Amino acid sequence: WMTLHERVLLLDVLDILKKHSNEQHPFTQKQVIDKLQEDEHYEFVQRKTVKHALQKLRDYGFVDAKAYSRNVKNQQTGEIEEITVYRDYYYKPPFSEQELHLLIDGILFSKHATYSMKQALIEKLENLTSEHFKSRKSYMIADDGIGLTDAQLFQNIRKLNEAMSASKKVAFSYNRYVVNARYELLFEQEKTRDGQVRQYVINPYQM
Repeated sequence: WMTLHERVLLLDVLDILKKHSNEQHPFTQKQVIDKLQEDEHYEFVQRKTVKHALQKLRDYGFVDAKAYSRNVKNQQTGEIEEITVYRDYYYKPPFSEQELHLLIDGILFSKHATYSMKQALIEKLENLTSEHFKSRKSYMIADDGIGLTDAQLFQNIRKLNEAMSASKKVAFSYNRYVVNARYELLFEQEKTRDGQVRQYVINPYQM
């Protein structure tokens, strides 16, 4: 059973490792203590308490650590025994860096997501790993290339999902850019020869 203080410490240690460590940049117990002591509430945190928190997080599978062998003398038998000790702790993210790059590349090359939506999705993925992760967000182009807002896009996706679930058809129209007599760029729906909005009807079955 853990006290409230121990549970809060556990979460704070996990947050430190999540933000600042990975397998290539592990944190020692001292580094964790140093980060904790940047908060005045942990000014006098004990080494033993932090060690216990790290062990708990490793047991729960949230963090991992590098194993080292050490020879120690058994106080009862006097024999030398080999034991395993754990140091250099690091956060175990739900996705590997290769998987994150794959997901982010899919977002970057999406033709149906707006620029702001791409930014928000990539930042959420970045928050799943440490500060050492380098995404390709800097390669994003600010031009959306589509005339939809984030809300409109999600609404269209929701409607398509509802239609597929209900086995119903969907009617839609295409939009396009046109230039008027004053050379102004306008956004309008595609129309038939008699001036009516041209509609297409489809049977959606997969997205």
